[in-house]
Amino acid sequence: MIHWAGEYIGIPYEPRGRTREGIDCWGIAMLVWREQFEIELPDFEYDADTARAFRDYAPTVNNVEVSVVVPGDIAMIRRRGRVRHVGIYVGEESILHIMGKSASIIERIDSYRLRSTIEEWRRPLL
Repeated sequence: MIHWAGEYIGIPYEPRGRTREGIDCWGIAMLVWREQFEIELPDFEYDADTARAFRDYAPTVNNVEVSVVVPGDIAMIRRRGRVRHVGIYVGEESILHIMGKSASIIERIDSYRLRSTIEEWRRPLL
């Protein structure tokens, strides 16, 4: 697992949160990319729209083949039939993410909850 991943475990969920005091799934992606890669990702207003909006943000992202996923790549995750969630790849077939009202966690992509839900991987262009 990438060395910085543990710094983000346990951040509490906050709808539209963008800080370590409270965060949503897109907020944690923004925080990781700002702190680890010095890249400012665009802000989106609401969890359910972040994945769709990120997908539409084509000038700064590209689709990544699963065989070349690297730490920092963003998983586009299907929930209730649509892409509504994102997570950040942290190595060892695991992502950092936050769902619902729980704190941020690292979870294997082959876990019961995530298995078969990752629709695609995205990488902001550096």
